[in-house]
Amino acid sequence: MTHTPPAAQHVANDRDRRSARRAAARAHHPDRGGSAADLIAALAEIDRQADGAPPLEVVLIIRRSRRARLHRWLYQWRRRHTSRRYFTL
Repeated sequence: MTHTPPAAQHVANDRDRRSARRAAARAHHPDRGGSAADLIAALAEIDRQADGAPPLEVVLIIRRSRRARLHRWLYQWRRRHTSRRYFTL
């Protein structure tokens, strides 16, 4: 009896899912004469079957470097403190 580790099962499932998505793209892609709505529905169904849940939401966090943050802070400070376009009498 052979035991397949969970990581290997995940890789196999991922391969099956990728091949199913490619097959759906070959069959339904608009460039190949298919319908965009059919392609989207087929891909959504494959993802639902593979995961049992909707795909995770991806959150992208972009953070400026320290140098860029300092530059931005100095730029804003200069604009606040030196850009008066009026004078007092």
